[in-house]
Amino acid sequence: MVLEADVEHHVGEVNKIGREVFHEVTEVHPGRTMTLMICGPGMAGWGYLDPADATFTAATLPPQFLELQRDLNPHRY
Repeated sequence: MVLEADVEHHVGEVNKIGREVFHEVTEVHPGRTMTLMICGPGMAGWGYLDPADATFTAATLPPQFLELQRDLNPHRY
């Protein structure tokens, strides 16, 4: 496992993180921070890593996920 600590991103930068990378956001600038997470069928294998003991917990979609996604993104359906 490769650890990269204290990486800082600045206004206008885009930080793309692959699905194979565990990451944690520890600080954001209020009112000017945007996070975009693309999820859906390709979500297989996505989840959470507990840094204390490296335990992995698979993410699960709530039953109403697709309905909520359609409500937020009507232009995509």
